[in-house]
Amino acid sequence: MAEPQGSELDERISRVVQRLLRAEHADAWMNSTEAASYLRMSKHHFLRLCRNGNGPLACGEGRMQRWRKSMLDEWQLHSGKQGNGGAYLAPASDGRA
Repeated sequence: MAEPQGSELDERISRVVQRLLRAEHADAWMNSTEAASYLRMSKHHFLRLCRNGNGPLACGEGRMQRWRKSMLDEWQLHSGKQGNGGAYLAPASDGRA
């Protein structure tokens, strides 16, 4: 395979750096107000979930706590909290969806 030459290599590097910067921006840190809004719940409810150990894991302590968007998405996916006012909907035991 031929090695890329000068400007071609610069262009490839530029594309990779731009893609990495977009990915970093898409997974920005959020404070409690932003995270609660993103999850469509009140800040009070969000912080209560986190304080009780039922919310997404945060980085930092006290007012410096922050959450990554990707961590909020994963928590929402695995906790069953999607568009149902925060209530967990367990699967029906008789096979109904």
